[in-house]
Amino acid sequence: MPFPWTSIARLPITAYQHRHRINYWWKTLLVYIEKGDTNIVVMGRPAVGKSVLVAEMYGETKDYSWELPDTSTEVESKAIQLSEWTSLVRVIPGQTSLESYQGIDEAFNKHKNLKGVIYVVDWGFTNVRSNISKKSLIEDSKIDSIEKLRAYNLENERIDFTKICHKIAESHAVGRGPKWVIIAVNKADLFFDQIEEALSYYDADGKSTFAKVIQNMIKTIGNQNIRCSVVPVCSWETDFIWNNETIKTKIGGTENKRELFRYLLDTIATLSK
Repeated sequence: MPFPWTSIARLPITAYQHRHRINYWWKTLLVYIEKGDTNIVVMGRPAVGKSVLVAEMYGETKDYSWELPDTSTEVESKAIQLSEWTSLVRVIPGQTSLESYQGIDEAFNKHKNLKGVIYVVDWGFTNVRSNISKKSLIEDSKIDSIEKLRAYNLENERIDFTKICHKIAESHAVGRGPKWVIIAVNKADLFFDQIEEALSYYDADGKSTFAKVIQNMIKTIGNQNIRCSVVPVCSWETDFIWNNETIKTKIGGTENKRELFRYLLDTIATLSK
């Protein structure tokens, strides 16, 4: 009969062998009880596709019963396995609301294990969900073409991202994260033939007004303290319609969509290491 401490000594070995699975279930439990520090925060303006992107990462979109979500008003939490380890991912609603402010404050000021920020953009192809807002933009603001709408969206996106960069810099000033930022350029199906141009617009080495915001953030924090990547992605394929003008989806098949998504996951896993 083996000594009783033989089995006890085996416990740490077993736990080590199953550490990644234990980590997954622990993070899942934290989501269930609405506890735990945010590891990755997903941000961006309303209607850029944050919730759909995270649903794709979580695998929910493969379920035939899954439907496109309405406008998010509350912080969403998911335990998502990225590479070997599981991360607690929280999606901050894009609307200006108490829930949005609280989510941002908790991620940057209260949680100690924030590794990264995924800021979702769409190169100006942000849909306006409210019919009243659509009518006002077209009739009152004379934003009656897709190009005018894109210019309007890109400027508002730059303003919003500037605020997020200030939060990131403040978080670093008190010794917190994040260590990396990914600009996820969503809706790539609408500009698949212009991906290089879109990525150049958001790249830290670019010359756009958006790129200058990233450059200022890196200058403040120090390029040795934060890494930035730009990744194209298509979380959902659909045509873009504005005031009877249409841009067709042109990604050229689901394999291209999957390849972009795999690249996003690989980038997150690499930066998280």
